[in-house]
Amino acid sequence: MIKAYSASITLTNHILERLLKLALIKDELKLERINFEKWNETYTADKFEEINNSTMFDTIKKCHERKLIDDEEKEHLTYIRQSIRNGFSHYTPKAILKDNYDTKTFTLRDRNHNEIKKIEMNYKDIPIFQSHYIDQFTREHALEYFDYVFVLINSIKNNLMIKHRSC
Repeated sequence: MIKAYSASITLTNHILERLLKLALIKDELKLERINFEKWNETYTADKFEEINNSTMFDTIKKCHERKLIDDEEKEHLTYIRQSIRNGFSHYTPKAILKDNYDTKTFTLRDRNHNEIKKIEMNYKDIPIFQSHYIDQFTREHALEYFDYVFVLINSIKNNLMIKHRSC
């Protein structure tokens, strides 16, 4: 509605990364509640420090090893990490647009509007084109990406519940 597509994708990246780390923390705790008085000693433990400092690559890998995500989710999250997450976090147009062709053909007329020229350009390298096509990408994918992460939240929550409530 407000058309903040790029911001939406960037914030969804943040939600996703935090989701995966919190899932590992909850898994480590086996969903047990920690008394307020023990928060400092519990959450400053090396294992939680390691989780909080993990790269997204390691976080995805650990979530898969712990059966918090399945093979398909791991594969899709790896794709997201390489293109959407890294692409937007580091603003790397070639990563964001990696599934698009490298070149586009543009048609130009000379000053007298007579001769037509077709010019092929690598739009992923030209800043004005990068901005245009990334804006287009965000309009097309922001809602779909958020929906995916929202569904993933419930999937991981269910996996945690199955894993630890059956003990």
